[in-house]
Amino acid sequence: MSEILHLQQKLSELTNQYDLLTKLIEGLRTELVLEIGTRSRLSLEHQIKIEMDKRDEIEKQKKMVEAVHVESRLRQAFSMLNYHDQVNLFRQLIIKSPIGAFVIHSKPEYGKTWLLSRLVDRVLHLQLAQEGYYPSTLYKVHVKIQNRIRYWNVEALRSALTQKVDLTYADSLQQVAEQVHRLWQTQTVILTFEDLGVMNTKDIEQFIREFWFYLVEKAQPNLSEKRYKLLMFLVERSNTIDSWPIRFAEQIDATWEPCMLVKPPSLTGFSKEVLTEWIKQQSEILPNQVHSVQIEEILENSKNGTPLQLKEYIGELCNCDFEMFRMI
Repeated sequence: MSEILHLQQKLSELTNQYDLLTKLIEGLRTELVLEIGTRSRLSLEHQIKIEMDKRDEIEKQKKMVEAVHVESRLRQAFSMLNYHDQVNLFRQLIIKSPIGAFVIHSKPEYGKTWLLSRLVDRVLHLQLAQEGYYPSTLYKVHVKIQNRIRYWNVEALRSALTQKVDLTYADSLQQVAEQVHRLWQTQTVILTFEDLGVMNTKDIEQFIREFWFYLVEKAQPNLSEKRYKLLMFLVERSNTIDSWPIRFAEQIDATWEPCMLVKPPSLTGFSKEVLTEWIKQQSEILPNQVHSVQIEEILENSKNGTPLQLKEYIGELCNCDFEMFRMI
């Protein structure tokens, strides 16, 4: 049973309990009006209070479930909002090869980590399930490069990555790659590097060559027999990635090889046409509050369809605590 259907069933059960308690309380109040004995009246008043406390607790549970229900519906609807070119290219990649690198790039606030979550948590999981290898967990390594905290170069990246893959020490990127390769033998491994472009292009080229190219070369023997996926995501700003001395692939064709980083189109805002079609397709999932406003109003309140601004606006519209969506 899907999460949304489960929550709908839970809401229905709570509503039925609430209605039954309301009828019971009304009946007890009727008895109280007719009762003239002091002792009996005190007993009825006590019983009414008990049932009202039960109903109040049910009401609290209903509000909590309703909030989760709305968030779940929005999460599902958002997972179907545009990014079709990027999703399709990623799906081609994981069907063609168990190992690959995928670049997600855009201006700030255009949903890079939102798309990353969608690719890993939905597209990849679905593909693994279809292949019969649906995992209970994924081994995830995430390195966020922030130049305000430290100076980043190849050595700093090697040091950070060494800790992430449970190594006490590694004096080269190749040793880190060896450990990642060992981890991959028993599970699907997801490597994510965010804002690699903070480093200079020479260090970026060295990292790709000494880590990724080495890892792909080591993985080549019996690659078609591999059960698990080994994927690297680079989450970058578009204005930095174009200057990298790296050969990118913009499509998966006969010339593509696993060492080639796959670079889909940059993420863009959502147009009026895209939003109109999305609301139409997700009409049964989206909460009523979304249907109550015009597309023009949504665009106006989301910086003309900027992805993260759109999420925040629709979250506020639906009275959601939308801090969770700011993180994806």
